[in-house]
Amino acid sequence: MVTKDRGLPASEATPAPPEWVPDPAQIRTTNLFQLVEREGMSDPEALWERALNDPAWFWGAVTRQLGLLWSRPYDTVFEPTDAVPGGRWFSGGELNAAFNCLDRHVQAGRGDHTAVIADSEQGTPRRLSYAHLLAETNRLANGLRELGVRSGDRVGLMLPMSEHAAIAMLACARLGAIVCPAFSGLGPDALASRFGDCGVVAVLTADTAVRRGQRIDLVATVRQASGELPSLRSIIVVRRSPAGSSLSPYEVDYRELVDRQLITFAGDETRADHPLMILYTSGTTGRPKGVVQSHAEFLVKAGEDLLHAFDVRGDDVVFWLTDPGWIMAPILIFGGLLLGATIVLYEGAPDQPDPGRLWRLVEDHGVTIFGGSPSLTRLLRPHGTNHLRQRDLRSIRIIGSTGEPIDLESWDWLFREVGEGRAPIINYSGGTEVGGGILGCFPVFAQRPCAFARPFPGMDADVFDSDGRPIRGRMGELVVKSPWPGQARTFWGDHERYVDTYWSRWSGVWVHGDAAMIDAIDDWYIVGRSDDTFNVAGHRVGPAELEAIILNHEGIKDAVVVGLEDLSKGHVPAAFVVSDIGAARDPDSLLRTINKRIVSQLGPTLRLASVWIVPDLPRTRNGKISRTAVRDAFQGKSSAIDRTVFDDPTSLATLAELGATYRSQAPGTSSGDALIETERRR
Repeated sequence: MVTKDRGLPASEATPAPPEWVPDPAQIRTTNLFQLVEREGMSDPEALWERALNDPAWFWGAVTRQLGLLWSRPYDTVFEPTDAVPGGRWFSGGELNAAFNCLDRHVQAGRGDHTAVIADSEQGTPRRLSYAHLLAETNRLANGLRELGVRSGDRVGLMLPMSEHAAIAMLACARLGAIVCPAFSGLGPDALASRFGDCGVVAVLTADTAVRRGQRIDLVATVRQASGELPSLRSIIVVRRSPAGSSLSPYEVDYRELVDRQLITFAGDETRADHPLMILYTSGTTGRPKGVVQSHAEFLVKAGEDLLHAFDVRGDDVVFWLTDPGWIMAPILIFGGLLLGATIVLYEGAPDQPDPGRLWRLVEDHGVTIFGGSPSLTRLLRPHGTNHLRQRDLRSIRIIGSTGEPIDLESWDWLFREVGEGRAPIINYSGGTEVGGGILGCFPVFAQRPCAFARPFPGMDADVFDSDGRPIRGRMGELVVKSPWPGQARTFWGDHERYVDTYWSRWSGVWVHGDAAMIDAIDDWYIVGRSDDTFNVAGHRVGPAELEAIILNHEGIKDAVVVGLEDLSKGHVPAAFVVSDIGAARDPDSLLRTINKRIVSQLGPTLRLASVWIVPDLPRTRNGKISRTAVRDAFQGKSSAIDRTVFDDPTSLATLAELGATYRSQAPGTSSGDALIETERRR
């Protein structure tokens, strides 16, 4: 149930009709329906029911539909064990992720099919066929072996979202080394903490990356971090700029290394549960967690997500705006190539050299699956539709959105302007520790704005109250009640923290850390991270509810709501907004208007105590905003924030200055255009 002003469930509202309804003929062409028919079922609902009751059957069926090639077939799909919370998958099996992503397609005669298109702000794309990508992957795997890297060794990546990121991930998988991709914007200290935690023996990097027209010296960051990495033996540098710095004696030129290697690779297969990757969480606050994913489990989960939610096929061109250090990059690279599709990797800012850059990318490469985040949409939407209309976007058949709850205005703009009302929006939520999605939308089901249709098949998800009981119509904890392939095996070097983080609250139940809600017609909504929620006079509040109302106000480009500590109420809601000039001219009116809507829809308890107008909010490179960083910076707790994960760390300094002003004044006073607090707390 969605009201115009909220984009969130409303128990008092009449259920809105779906905005998108699949054509029955189209349903029968989807990958999901093909699995339904293959397994002799009547409809998708029957598939979901059986997957819930017999997950081992379902995941076995998925491996067959994905066409995975095993060098040694697994003995059992699932084996309960106390050693690994949630059990062990594909016991006894052996396969290699790189072989399944590359060799099998070449052997099937698809070597000439384009595997990777690497594009950038400059608009000079590079294309690699599956045969070319396989040869480069084997050469780098042989080169790593020449440098002494062995199966089980950790190899760090500090690379932009280029073809070399894909080659490096695949080469490490081929060798059995464990790849550790880092966010390409990290500073030396943050990089050292991650690579030092897992003990990398080699790092692949580049002399330069490009962001907003500026060249960034990545190898300099690695060099500064290297003094804190006692295990590091080799730095391999992709030299992209003739003006790049000369290499040190312990550094290796990537091109010289790979050019002297064979294009074939001889090596042992990897066990199904052999670690594929350690992916560190963004770590905007607190110590980053090294999430361990294995070859078979990650391949199955990433492949299933793209196969069933995004309906990816071998003739698709799949784009997602992401970074090598974020989970969507490995999902795109391993999952997209597993399915034989063409994947598009983009380096740089999405609005450079102009706001039409991504729409030109869609037209140039015939992108069929377009993925981003709500924050990306809010970045591009204010520029209007002129850039859209200048490009032919008819190739897009599915739009993906992930990273945070999507607001109604962004959903509506994506659906009507980008997808022209014909392309479904696949709302997608899960995370690094999940290996993909818990909740999603699917091209066989009708869609309502901002909602998730249901959990992924085989994911026994629910929403619990504080006592561990399932609830409907109220916000609670998103949980998964049975294991699935792709769940994190552990945190590198800190298994106790892993168990305590996800498995300690209720026995045998994964507590994901998201606040969620299921409405009366079984649509699902993510309200925000559990640690983003706050209590106002005993009322638990999810910030997305308030943000949806604020974002519906004309002139508001972006908004974040956090709970500020308050002696009488516990917390009071405060909003930080990015607005155009018109909205900022009458800030008192803005606060009154927003609060009138909040009182009308949520009640008087949740009216905003203050609104702060800021030039921008702290965003990661994929546009995601950290509410925790906003709150901590404003409240003077900036020391806990890792600034290097943000695109523009100066936004944190602005928040800190405003917070200092706020704390120095009595509540209810005004401080120019920055602080609006005309309504007293009641």
